[in-house]
Amino acid sequence: MGTLVGYFAAFALVAKRGALWVQVPKQKYSMTSLCPLSIRKPACSPLWSAISHAWDSARDNFLRLIGNGNSLRLWDDTWVPSLGPLRQWALFRSTVTNNIHVKDLVQSGSWDTSSLYSLLVPKAIPHVLGIFPPGTSPEDDVIVWRPSPTGRFSVASAYESLVSSAWEDCNPIWHLLYKLPIPERIRIFLWLVIKQRIMTNEERVRRGFVVDPSRLSCSCLVETAVDPSCSTGF
Repeated sequence: MGTLVGYFAAFALVAKRGALWVQVPKQKYSMTSLCPLSIRKPACSPLWSAISHAWDSARDNFLRLIGNGNSLRLWDDTWVPSLGPLRQWALFRSTVTNNIHVKDLVQSGSWDTSSLYSLLVPKAIPHVLGIFPPGTSPEDDVIVWRPSPTGRFSVASAYESLVSSAWEDCNPIWHLLYKLPIPERIRIFLWLVIKQRIMTNEERVRRGFVVDPSRLSCSCLVETAVDPSCSTGF
């Protein structure tokens, strides 16, 4: 829950810049740029500490809608929705520097394609060309919440973003197991077998319950959860 609060407050710092409760801590901790790389301070309030700890991961979910592009960093800001931060799409690692801004890649109101091809891998170029380049408008860039289709922060989208890195890839065997016409208790048992969660003698030895990992009903040296050479006995 603390990280979700940090996400909300971090997004508020960049999206609700006119709110008084946002301006006060930003002035107190000297947050002068729109979206700095770090906001950590050696001594700060519990709220600012929570925001700073969540800042790096929250910042990856900030999508910059280009205005004048004056403060938009080429490598570290997310401004190409389909690619994320362009640091991972750099043609050469040595070209990734923090002093390159998106506006530096524009000539006469259009993208400087020669510069793009010298900095990015060819696969990323069409994604960049599909975005309008920074103009001469005095309006600054706008930051929206990338995981939400509306661009607005929501607890549901923040939670999904937070836990998505821990999700396992979809395995077809789960769908097969779910559709089997078998009792629920057997379905649960098979799920435990697949996940290697059965209390076999091998697991009992690992936990210090017994000293012999062999299967008593046959000649197997080690009793494991999945052993095609022996029957499971149920």
